[in-house]
Amino acid sequence: METLSLYDRKCLKVLANPVLMKNVAEWLNLIDIQRLRKVCVGIRECIDTVKPDPHIKTIVVDAVNLDQIDLSFRVKNGWIRLEYRAYWGGCHVRFNGGYAKAVPGEDFLSRCMKDFEICTKNQKGILNEFRILFSYTLHIRDNPNPARADREAMKKLTNKLLEMLRETLSSRKSLLKVEHLNIQSPDQDGVMAVLPFMDPDFLERIEIEQVYFERHRNSMLFDKIANLEQWKRAETLKLSRILLVGTPIQEMNLFNFKEVDLKMNSISEEDVVYIKNKLLNCSNFEEFKIRFHRFPITDPLLSTLGPSYYNRDDYFFDQRKMWFFGTQNQDRVLQLLFITSQSFIFSSLNIQLVPDDAVIL
Repeated sequence: METLSLYDRKCLKVLANPVLMKNVAEWLNLIDIQRLRKVCVGIRECIDTVKPDPHIKTIVVDAVNLDQIDLSFRVKNGWIRLEYRAYWGGCHVRFNGGYAKAVPGEDFLSRCMKDFEICTKNQKGILNEFRILFSYTLHIRDNPNPARADREAMKKLTNKLLEMLRETLSSRKSLLKVEHLNIQSPDQDGVMAVLPFMDPDFLERIEIEQVYFERHRNSMLFDKIANLEQWKRAETLKLSRILLVGTPIQEMNLFNFKEVDLKMNSISEEDVVYIKNKLLNCSNFEEFKIRFHRFPITDPLLSTLGPSYYNRDDYFFDQRKMWFFGTQNQDRVLQLLFITSQSFIFSSLNIQLVPDDAVIL
């Protein structure tokens, strides 16, 4: 083994000084920190004492298939990608598309979650986005007759990964600061494994997509999620088109959001009137889009809301109805657009944009 020069030994000694390391670490990212930890015991112990912020901006956890999970981090110098693949007697780990390193005696999921914890445990800065994906469930959408063994294996791995994320996130000394959470989950419990561990002071946008293991899909409940502080303080909510909300609209605590996009299994006349009345008193909302799977006969609703606006230039007037309602803010109105068999869209509109021949109810 080559003997270190006096200069090299002094450099190592300097880097093992916690005071100096704290200043140096401000300029380091995740990969720099992990490389330094491998230099020598003194530097590794110093880093573990200082606990430098890895300055991660985005995290993506993606279950690509039943024997592979990808863990990606965006830092200031670009992306870091780790691939974890099942292998006989252990797993293989590949860094940024390079050579695979064998890790005997440890399964790919456990190794992935262990590295996730190591990489994020000292994260103090704000993440722009945290994404949790299950790409392998696309197989069910594309395959009309997926094997039951595959469906059961996907379900088992999905639940196990979400539970391990819960354990890792709950072990942190502080909540994770995330602006945008994008999560795929089979049900409410999967979302509850992650959302409660996001810092509500920083969370602005919540996106949820339902993954499923059968050709048919069930509605997702939101009664627990809707009572979380993170949910009540976020500004934007987007639920995927394939997700059917099973919780009544009046129990979802939606009116703190500026923007909402979701699909209900069914919506009633009472629900529409309820939303309209609530939004009339909301000063911060911008747009609520409520898509629906089923909606009853609309004639009673049309009479309840009052006369709709007739646009002579709208070629689809027979498929769309529009109303304008006055609000407490004299400069703005509530616009309601009903698209037959599709959606209700509530928008906050500057009063100057209301057509001259429209009636403000």
